[in-house]
Formats: sequence, structure tokens, C-alpha cells
Amino acid sequence: MSEKTIVQRLTDVMRDVKAVKKEGFNNFGRYNFRGIDDVMNAVGPVFQKHGVVPKPEVTDYRREAIKSTDGKVMTSVVLRMNVHFTGPANDVLTATVWGEAFDCGDKATAKAHSVALRTAILQTLCLPTQEPDPDEFSYQIGASSGVSDELGKAAEACATIEELRQLYKRAANDDERLFLSEYANKLQVKP
Repeated sequence: MSEKTIVQRLTDVMRDVKAVKKEGFNNFGRYNFRGIDDVMNAVGPVFQKHGVVPKPEVTDYRREAIKSTDGKVMTSVVLRMNVHFTGPANDVLTATVWGEAFDCGDKATAKAHSVALRTAILQTLCLPTQEPDPDEFSYQIGASSGVSDELGKAAEACATIEELRQLYKRAANDDERLFLSEYANKLQVKP
């Protein structure tokens, strides 16, 4: 009997890992999320069972200081990562993903690594997710002078598309309407 290929092994992993629940909660953005620890706790033992080793490799890295809308200096890191899923016979399936993170301390690089690795695992295993990735809404950077922090918070607080539409109707200027349209586009809905 021949050794299973990495694709066959990943298929076995997919059968064993049905989903990873969103157990975390971000108080600032008011959303549930599944962090890298949740993903690794669910997937790590199954990778071990099936002889799959993910090997991350950063292929592009950009770091810069930026200011948030409240004037704090933050670090932005954007990186491209190849995650090589390797089987016992050293056959490989590679996923290429991007990770982006902001931090006001020294954790932006680690966060970007975590985002990229989590994304590679979730996408490679096709673990179901029916919500937009909320991580992109954690910080408001470079907001136009015509858009207030309050508007951004009000948009994030909208629980339904109808609430977002009502907010759009009350927009005071074109900058606010543009901001709300872009926000709705990120959520893949129309205001």
C-alpha cells in the first residue's frame, strides 16, 4: 500500500475538523472571532494524527509607523507568507496568504504572522465561515476630515443592514456617505 499524498492527508484532516467556533469576543469592534489559538487547538492534534506539518515562510515583509484617527502612533505590518503543508514523504502543498496587523506596542509582527497562518489553515481546510473578516474593522486609519470617530463607531454598532441604511440616510456630507458605502462594501452589502 502506498503512502498517502499530502492532499489525501489534508482531506482526512478536513473530515476530522468540521468547524472552529468563534469563541473570542472583541469588545472594541463588538464581534466574535476565532483566534490562532482556537484554530491551533482544533487543528493541531488532527495534523499530528494525519502526519501533516505546516511550515510557515515569510516571503514579503513591510513595516511602518502610522497614526490612528485618535493620534496614537502605531506599527503596521503587512507580510506575505507561504505555508508549506508537508507530509511524511516530504510532499508539499503550499498556500500563499497575506497577514496584516496594527499594534501600538511591539506585537504587530507576531499578530500579522498569526493572521496569515490562521488564514492559510482556514482556507486550505475550507473551514466554513459565513461572516466577513471583522479584523479589518478594528482600527480606523486615515479617516477623512469629514468623517468623525463617532460615525465609525456608529457604523460598527449597526446590528442590521437596515440600521446601516438609516445611518447612511442621516449622513451629513459626501465624505460620510463615501465612508459608509465603503464600510458596507467591506461587509458585502449595499447601504
